[in-house]
Amino acid sequence: MEDEPGVVPYSQRPEWNDVTPAEAAPGDPGSVVAVQYSEHDRELLGYFNACAAKGEKSERVLQLTADVIAANQAHYSAWQYRWEVLQELATDLTAEYQFTGRIAADSAKNYQLWNHQRKLSKALGPLVTQRELDFCASALDADAKNYHAWAHRQVVVAAGSAWQQELRYVARLLAEDVRNNSAWNQRFFVLQHTLDQYSSLDHVLESELNYLAEQIAPAPENESAWNYLWGLFTLPGCGPADMGRQQKVHIICREALSDFPSCKPALDTLAQFYYCLAQLAEQQQQHAQATAAAGHGLQVLAA
Repeated sequence: MEDEPGVVPYSQRPEWNDVTPAEAAPGDPGSVVAVQYSEHDRELLGYFNACAAKGEKSERVLQLTADVIAANQAHYSAWQYRWEVLQELATDLTAEYQFTGRIAADSAKNYQLWNHQRKLSKALGPLVTQRELDFCASALDADAKNYHAWAHRQVVVAAGSAWQQELRYVARLLAEDVRNNSAWNQRFFVLQHTLDQYSSLDHVLESELNYLAEQIAPAPENESAWNYLWGLFTLPGCGPADMGRQQKVHIICREALSDFPSCKPALDTLAQFYYCLAQLAEQQQQHAQATAAAGHGLQVLAA
């Protein structure tokens, strides 16, 4: 980062006269690939390392960490020390949203940002659930596949039991873009954690297959929706061949193929459906044979 015009160097600030800067990165000068710091960054790191070495946790150090992070948003040590300073000062943590919001607007895929946000969310608890969801939504508006935002959102939803709200959010995203694979994944995440809200597994499958029929109809070749369909049969309580018990799967496949005869996801799913039917038939045959054998055994014993 280039030296910033108009920024007063720390060495010229009276409030920092009592601090002797440490080395920016001890050992760098003799290294084969020494980091080429600008004078601005070298000074920031010198003051930061000096404060961290003596364990100073104060308002001025809080601002120093902000400056270090602004210069290098991936500086893990600065993020970690900032959190320690916040805890020491026992400050109002909600004010930290202004800081993380600025970083997210510039670098929403910054791992250190989301690690810090996770700590913030955990410390503040369920009372900030909506604020955290809004924070994630803002990042996802900029990039719908931001893995860090989705991972954080899952933690927030679970901690705040915001399952129904999340279901509505995901439904809106899918209405905007039915091919949003991340939204399908999030819907499945919610489903996995709300199975107890259904009267039975059959009720779950009926509800989700009806929803899928509506989503697949306008975009039959959308693999995200078909993957979700297959995923339903991995839910707790589903057997390997249970897809064959759901006639709705057959209907969805046939309707997709009526418009797109070469639709690969529909053909794959239809083949799996028939395979499951064959498995069920074989299971029934084996059961009938076992029952007949047991009956014959009882007759022999009774004779």
